[in-house]
Amino acid sequence: MNLQIFLPKLAMSLINASDDYERHSLLSNQMPKFFSHLQRLAKERPTLARWGRSINIDELAELKIVDPKILIMIGALTNNATNIKVKLH
Repeated sequence: MNLQIFLPKLAMSLINASDDYERHSLLSNQMPKFFSHLQRLAKERPTLARWGRSINIDELAELKIVDPKILIMIGALTNNATNIKVKLH
């Protein structure tokens, strides 16, 4: 599997998905081990709390690093959905 091709395509599919259910299905089908890992993280400290005070912007390019829909999905899978929007600038 060529990750340089696979991951951008998966990211675009996740962004364009109609809802969280579709995003979860895509991720669990395409990357089952990663999906399981995210579910295990839900039992630990909130995953995105590890992000610290970082922002989701590449300051030089002035672009978002990770699409907010993907961050929100990860937050929901890891039980960190309540504070996730604060991290999106």
